[in-house]
Amino acid sequence: MADDMPLSEQEKQEAFGEMNLAGSSDVDRMIAESEKRWRNRPRMIPTEDTGDFKISEPRVCQLPNGGVSAGVIAQLQRNRALREAKKKEERQEPNIEL
Repeated sequence: MADDMPLSEQEKQEAFGEMNLAGSSDVDRMIAESEKRWRNRPRMIPTEDTGDFKISEPRVCQLPNGGVSAGVIAQLQRNRALREAKKKEERQEPNIEL
């Protein structure tokens, strides 16, 4: 019969106070997950029409040779010289096949 009686507000508060739904590590984990979701939330991408989007000045690479190493440039020059030599040979020798 005692089970049929509704709990008073004080009893409800005591029952909720005794319940430990999440430990401190769980709370910390849930807070970290919530912050991660907030940081990764979808955002509106500003466009030029809204005025929020400003086109920045184009950046020019200040590194020598545009940041390309000397070895790569040398290889490109060798490849270009080989292609030009092949083209010269093809122009000088007419391809006669009968």
